[in-house]
Amino acid sequence: MSFNSAMILNGLLSLVPGERVVLHQDGVRCDIATPTATSYNGSIVLTSKRVVFMPLQVDRSYSSFVIPLGNISEGKFVQPMFDANRFECSVAPVLNGGLESPANVKMAFKNGGAYDFYTTLTTLTAQLELEPPPDEALPSYPGPAPVDQAGGQAGSGVPEDAPPPYV
Repeated sequence: MSFNSAMILNGLLSLVPGERVVLHQDGVRCDIATPTATSYNGSIVLTSKRVVFMPLQVDRSYSSFVIPLGNISEGKFVQPMFDANRFECSVAPVLNGGLESPANVKMAFKNGGAYDFYTTLTTLTAQLELEPPPDEALPSYPGPAPVDQAGGQAGSGVPEDAPPPYV
């Protein structure tokens, strides 16, 4: 998770290459449990690569926070009796992102949409787990089998003559 790292121009989120907006929801209260607990009201944007929270009241010290999908763990959907449905998770810090240690985040969806957010996020993170890491090399495969002078594959175990007739 990182603070103030999203590029927001005139209230619109700038996307990184290959990223697409999957879900946008207004009316979200976000509580971040760091050494100093903070709470903000605003909107949340779920993209194919990250979760971006944009508060209603922007000031010089805080304008947004970003959670890369791979930094979310222990996510769960919570339906309290007397409050808005919410999503809770633990988030890992991003290098030079302004968060020193892992934090717990609660996002209460006052206008609905918590379950849609949770299921969509779960689907996206499952897809991330299936994709190989970008720096991982592709597995090597053996080349084609050598071909002998007659045109057949040498050592392939495939007979070159016709099979015997069956009765």
